[in-house]
Amino acid sequence: MKNRFFIQIFILCIALIYENYLFSEEVIQFETDIWCPYTCDEKIFGMKGYVIDIAEEIFKENNIKFISTVGPWARILVRTEKGEIDALGAAYKEGREDKFLFPKEDFGKSVNGFFVNKNSNWFYKTPESLKEIILGSNLGYVYAGNIDLLRKNVKKLVETGGETAFQKNLEKLVHNELDSVIEETTVAKYTIKMLELGNKIKEAGTIGNKTGIYIAFTKNKPTSKKYVKMLEEGIVKYKKNGKFEQIVKKYGLKMEK
Repeated sequence: MKNRFFIQIFILCIALIYENYLFSEEVIQFETDIWCPYTCDEKIFGMKGYVIDIAEEIFKENNIKFISTVGPWARILVRTEKGEIDALGAAYKEGREDKFLFPKEDFGKSVNGFFVNKNSNWFYKTPESLKEIILGSNLGYVYAGNIDLLRKNVKKLVETGGETAFQKNLEKLVHNELDSVIEETTVAKYTIKMLELGNKIKEAGTIGNKTGIYIAFTKNKPTSKKYVKMLEEGIVKYKKNGKFEQIVKKYGLKMEK
């Protein structure tokens, strides 16, 4: 009887230790909107996006679970700044460095472009040309630091919120409710192709220079600096050993040298 009792106690102790291990697993809570191929909704696209794929692999090597969820960008910005979640992305540094922590190494270079209906003659040349149009944008986006320039010069800025803001803007564009929409060019072309709108929409110029995209971490958690360093070192390592390019290729993209 005593042996059975001690065996039961031993099993109970092992179970408690295992349960404690599960609950003490280090986790990074990451939130994003749909910005495919960088960050995607797996339920819709069947893939998470290459930024998430790479981050998951890097943190997995450090025994940290990287959990990503999709939500409205404006709300994500507030939640991350408050420290309710660990990180957001993919994001530009410009206009946000005072609020979040960024690694030095980026996930790729990016530029924002304007998109119009195929029969439109409008093309972006200078900020003055914006005075002619009603422009659709995503609520909470800074467009690599160009949001103030857009607000100052555009005839009217229509800011759309939600997880699928750009898709909503494309729908408004097709129905002539907007003259143009602005979006990161890789995201725009990827989405337009997915929605089979290539015969209805065309690009009409870009704004600003190419700039890096990143995962940004909250300044309100003591673990953030550690995570930034891990991610930074991991991206450098993956770019050197070819794993970065291998993951990017799954999305039909090429890594810029």
